[in-house]
Amino acid sequence: MKKPLGIALVVTLLFALLLFLAIVAVSSSLSLSGKRVTSNQKAALEAQYAAESGLALATTRLSLTGREVADFIENASDFEMPSGTDWASLRSYLQKFCGVTNDPDDPAFVPTDKPAVGSVICTADPERLDWSDPRAAPYSIFLDGHIDAARYPAGTAPEDYWRARLGPQTFERTLKTRGRLTTAYRVAYGFVPWRAEVLPNATVRLTFRALPTVSSGYLAKEGADVARHKIEQAFTGELRIDLRPPSFSHFMLFTNYQRAGAGAGAERVYFYDGTLFDGPVHTNDKFNFTGRPWFGDSVTSVGCEAENAAKDDCLDARPGYYYWDAGARSHVKVTPPIDPIPPAWAEPAFDGGHAWDRDYIALPKTSSDQYRAAKNGGLFIEDDDATSSTGDVNVEAVTLSTDVVAGVKYQFVQVHGRRNVG
Repeated sequence: MKKPLGIALVVTLLFALLLFLAIVAVSSSLSLSGKRVTSNQKAALEAQYAAESGLALATTRLSLTGREVADFIENASDFEMPSGTDWASLRSYLQKFCGVTNDPDDPAFVPTDKPAVGSVICTADPERLDWSDPRAAPYSIFLDGHIDAARYPAGTAPEDYWRARLGPQTFERTLKTRGRLTTAYRVAYGFVPWRAEVLPNATVRLTFRALPTVSSGYLAKEGADVARHKIEQAFTGELRIDLRPPSFSHFMLFTNYQRAGAGAGAERVYFYDGTLFDGPVHTNDKFNFTGRPWFGDSVTSVGCEAENAAKDDCLDARPGYYYWDAGARSHVKVTPPIDPIPPAWAEPAFDGGHAWDRDYIALPKTSSDQYRAAKNGGLFIEDDDATSSTGDVNVEAVTLSTDVVAGVKYQFVQVHGRRNVG
C-alpha cells in the first residue's frame, strides 16, 4: 500500500507546482498589462492637460483683444470717418468686410443706396473673406490713413496691428520635451466679421464675433502621436466698432436748410458777390446763387426736400440749386441735367469743385462730439475773460475776409458776440 501512496504524493506535488507556475504567469501578465494601461492613461491625461492649456490661452487672448481694441478706438475719439467719406467710398470697404461681390444678383450684395436706419447692410460670408492681403481684408477700413498712424504702438504698422487682432489666429507651443517625447498644443481662435448695420445719426456698426476655439493637445514621440486630445469651445463674445460720420468741425459752413427756417414759406439764403469761402461748404438742402460768390474748397449739397420724423435721413432727394433772376424777381430752380446759370444773374466760382448729389448728413444728436472735435482741430471760440460770471459767449455774427500779410494771403474770421453775465 505504500507504493501507490508515494505515487499519489508525487502527482499531487507536480500538480501544485504547475498550478503555482500558472498563477505566477497570470500575475506577471496582469502586472505588465496594468503598467501599459497606466502609461496610456498618463499619455492621454498629458495630451488633455496640454489642450486645456491652449484653450485657457485663447480665452485670455480673446478677452484682452476685445478690451484693447475697444480702448484703442475710444482713445481715437471713437472711429471717425475722415472728411469727404460718403456712402460710395464706404461701400467698397463694407464689401470687403462682408466678403461679398459687386454683383446685384449676389444675395449678400451691398446696396448702392445707403440702407435705412436700423437695417442690416450685409452679413459676412466666412468662405469669401480674404485675409491674405491687408488692402482686401475685412479690416481694410481701419487702414488708408483713417486712423492717425501716431496712435499705433511704436514701430507697429497699422496692417500688422489689425492682422494680429482680427481674423483667424493660430498659436502653437511646446510645453515639455524629454528625450524623444514632446508635449505641445495647437490652438485656433480669433474675431471674424459677422454683420454691418446702420445706426442713428449716420453711424455704421461693424460687429465681429469670436470664432469657436479649437485646441489640440498632443504627446508625440519622434513626430508620431502617442496621444492626442481635442477641445472645442464656443464663445458668445462680440466686438463692436462704430464708424461715426465725419465731425462738422472741418466744414467752413454746414447747413441743414439753406433757408431762414424749415417751413415752406421760409426765405432762401443766397450766396452773392460778398461771399468768400475757403473751406468745405455743404448743405442738405439746395444752395442759392446770385452775382459772383467765390469758393476755394468743395461745395456739396443733397437737394433734400423731405426728411423723416427723426431728421436723420432724407426721404426725397432732388439734386440741384437755385439762382436769382433779378429781371423776373424770382427764384429759378435748376435740376439735372444741370443747365448753366445765365451769366447775367450768377457766376459762382468753384475752385475746389462741386457736387449736388451727395449723401445726406444728419445733424448730431448731442453737442459734446462737436465740442471735442472743435477743440482738437476745428474752429473753437471760447471766452477766457476771468471776470465773466459764466464764461459763455453768444455768437451773433461771423465776418469772413481775406488779406495779404507779408506776401502771404490769409483768410480772417471775425466773431461778433455778446457775453452772458448773469
